[in-house]
Amino acid sequence: MTDLAGVSDMMIKLDTDEFLAYCEKGTPDCTMDPAGINNYLNSDEFDLDGRRTKVGFATNSKPNKTLCDAHGELSYKDIHWTGTGATTFKSFFDSRTFKSVDLGSHAGEVWNSKSSGDLATKVAIFHMHSLCLKNMIANYKQACEQHGYLNSEHSDTEQRKMVVQFLIDKG
Repeated sequence: MTDLAGVSDMMIKLDTDEFLAYCEKGTPDCTMDPAGINNYLNSDEFDLDGRRTKVGFATNSKPNKTLCDAHGELSYKDIHWTGTGATTFKSFFDSRTFKSVDLGSHAGEVWNSKSSGDLATKVAIFHMHSLCLKNMIANYKQACEQHGYLNSEHSDTEQRKMVVQFLIDKG
């Protein structure tokens, strides 16, 4: 990302299931508008001043059986969402002062900025993490296998026993 700093205005790392939006009211109960983000970022209201900048609001998708069975394109309006809440979990940066960032863009550093603290914004994120329960389970299973908690050679029944035993041992 350091190489991009000289050829951009700002930088943010997003997961493939995260999408930017604009939270007009700037309160947790706002309506998130994906079409308004560009206007906001180019408005006088949004002022890059060198500080680390924070996404102010987020909403997460909720599993929905209808989406599991759907074919074709989906709109964000088709998805069931949790309420919009205030957050500071994601950082983005004024390219002129960008120094470093962690993998998820949750933290990071800027070079000496004239202002102190983080810059709060009306930028919001739609996080489409949980669309279909069966896909969530498959993703969790894959993560457990990759981290060595489950063995992909075992049957589903053996894996369930391993998960139960793991939970009991940690309990």
